[in-house]
Amino acid sequence: MVALENARLYQFEDRILKVFPPQSDDHPAPLLLVLHGWTGDEHSMDIFIRRLPATRYILAPRAPFPAEPGGYAWVPPTPERPAPWEVFAQSALKLRDDLENWWEYFSFPKALFDIMGFSQGAAMALTFTILFPKQVNRLILLSGFLPRGGTNALRPGLLSGKPIFLAHGYDDDIVPFERAQECLKWLEIAGADIQACLDHVGHRVSANCLQAMREFLDASTPSRIT
Repeated sequence: MVALENARLYQFEDRILKVFPPQSDDHPAPLLLVLHGWTGDEHSMDIFIRRLPATRYILAPRAPFPAEPGGYAWVPPTPERPAPWEVFAQSALKLRDDLENWWEYFSFPKALFDIMGFSQGAAMALTFTILFPKQVNRLILLSGFLPRGGTNALRPGLLSGKPIFLAHGYDDDIVPFERAQECLKWLEIAGADIQACLDHVGHRVSANCLQAMREFLDASTPSRIT
């Protein structure tokens, strides 16, 4: 399991990046990018990271925009909440540029990587995957949503065979369950290989779904709904 005390913090201009190095001899070690939710920071995803095997590099960046009443957000404040697709897409382009800098700094191999996000971070992870599907190996969406207007970009076949794990609570009062249903529908249209874990919880991930998520990351071809 990942030891949280092994993490290292790096600053790139105005960006903070938390890095968990692998505790194994696998070379090259696979990469996992984790994106926190609204008002979170680079430490917020530790609750998920500590449950994972310490076999990969894990990158946990702090989002670039201040959030109210505190913490950080992946998109700037907008009159519409949540922000529309165009705003998320612009932020995803910035994230891609940041990734290029981090890849070069750490000399990571130019290979596919996994990406995980919670809530607004899941919406950002999904946006990134839609825009750059050839860069993402597996996608993990935790209590997330498809930004409004994203259905125009999520065309049929775009994510053909892409392994995607989606966890959501039936009782989520922050991101209503209907948003998860909409997301599942459009991911199926896009051809993704979906594993959905739906449970009777609020805006969080149940123990059952956390276990299913870990099994998903360990598997090669997930394709079931639990």
